[in-house]
Amino acid sequence: MFLLGNNVANYIIETHVILSLFYFKFKGLYINVIISIVYSIIGTYIRSKLYLSFSYAVFGHIFIGLASVHVSNSVTRISVLWFKPASRVIATSFMVAFYM
Repeated sequence: MFLLGNNVANYIIETHVILSLFYFKFKGLYINVIISIVYSIIGTYIRSKLYLSFSYAVFGHIFIGLASVHVSNSVTRISVLWFKPASRVIATSFMVAFYM
């Protein structure tokens, strides 16, 4: 049963990575940030219902994980758009360090 759930989770994450890259390429950074914010708000709201059942916390954490897919794919693109070539490595390393 654990392997079945793991395969389903991998499928969901891989699908969102592909969607994130598609939105990033054709729609831009703005759409990825908006999707990430919406997923984070939904996940935080669902996790706040922890007093009802622990499954709400797990389900809310899934949405927060999906939000992180959209944010983690945008780190290098943000450094390309906002920083000069000489400072991109430093900016990317700071964003990765503070994101993780």
